[in-house]
Amino acid sequence: MQIISAPTDVLNGASGTGESDTTIFGFQEQTGILTDQAVNHLVSGTQTNIPGGQSPGIVTATFDSWFFHFDPVSATGDGNPVRSATGSITFTQNILGLIFLSADLTATDATLGLSPTTTYPNTPATGSASRGLELSGANIDRLIASVGNDQRTLDFDILLANSSGVDQVRVLVATGAGVVPEATSLVAWSLLSLGGVLGLRPARNA
Repeated sequence: MQIISAPTDVLNGASGTGESDTTIFGFQEQTGILTDQAVNHLVSGTQTNIPGGQSPGIVTATFDSWFFHFDPVSATGDGNPVRSATGSITFTQNILGLIFLSADLTATDATLGLSPTTTYPNTPATGSASRGLELSGANIDRLIASVGNDQRTLDFDILLANSSGVDQVRVLVATGAGVVPEATSLVAWSLLSLGGVLGLRPARNA
């Protein structure tokens, strides 16, 4: 998992983040949003394994939006048609809701995203039909909101068949984070000036 400054784009084959078989990139989008927002899963204080625990709802508290993007290098001819990346991120404020279906990601790019400075895949030609998580079929993506006692940690386990697209998730977090990275994480310390999250660990191939 790598937190970056807002990229120029998060398209398939993105020049903004670059492709990676091992890294899920994340960045902060909007802050202090007051509008009620429908989400694919409303985090309510218990551990949730998506797709099994998907629970649509509406976030009513003031929130910040964060965006996570996995875009592996093409696997053509390498004998490994499926790419997998896992990672974990812990916020300093509670996770309120998750948006991970393609149509809903596209519908919220304009209000929660950083358009026009960051280009999102918001037309079929740039991959909106497959940008969200797949919750059925042979290659199921899993997003585990390990909210437990603190409701602040999100674990990713993402698969992409044939490395031909992207997987993306928008995370709504309570506004007002004061961030102190975990002292045990050298990666987190190197990202201290970016703010917003703590408890990073590198993604890895399954």
